[in-house]
Amino acid sequence: DGVLRVGDTQGRLRSWFAQHNASLVVMRPDRFVAATAIPQTLGNTLNKLASVMTLTRPDADVSVEKVA
Repeated sequence: DGVLRVGDTQGRLRSWFAQHNASLVVMRPDRFVAATAIPQTLGNTLNKLASVMTLTRPDADVSVEKVA
């Protein structure tokens, strides 16, 4: 399904996210960090990321749900 679930039994991820003032991370396929964000800034962060990459918009409309 393209989702990697990670457990943080030693608190390393919590520490990393605290250092980067983020709660979300966008990973590249090679597992380098492409972007970090918080839920309130994720849309803007993804738009900025897409603008520096050569991404094209999908032909079909994408539905978006607000979760928070």
